[in-house]
Amino acid sequence: VLQTGGTGANPSWTDAGGGHLLAFYNHVNQSNEQTTSTNYQSSASTLTITPASTSSKFLILSTFQGGNDSAARRSSYAIFRNGSQLGNSDMQHEITGASSNEIASAMQVYDSPNTTSAVTYNVRFHSNVDGGDIAKINFKNLSIFEFAS
Repeated sequence: VLQTGGTGANPSWTDAGGGHLLAFYNHVNQSNEQTTSTNYQSSASTLTITPASTSSKFLILSTFQGGNDSAARRSSYAIFRNGSQLGNSDMQHEITGASSNEIASAMQVYDSPNTTSAVTYNVRFHSNVDGGDIAKINFKNLSIFEFAS
């Protein structure tokens, strides 16, 4: 980073410090997946990453085509780390007036796993009517940015 030395001083190059991008990870899966379960089911949208340090921060972005197979039903989606749902990553679709609709969808969450052991991020989904609806997730893209803190 080019840093100013103040009035009358020459600028100098210094270490960027925290906040710079360490790595970018991406997984694309074009498969069509569905479930009738009301419990979260893993999708094929998965990335396993080993953080560079315990202070690494991750911005997780997920885009997909989500929906359900019946009118006036809901389907739910969330991002998980090592099997646990990350807070504020939950979203729902409610399709009314038509059946078998899928729409463009996106979720994002910021995470600090505080480890140098491998972590697995996964998008999961479920139907909100057990056996009475089919939740769908298609054309998935999972992108993860790792930042120094």
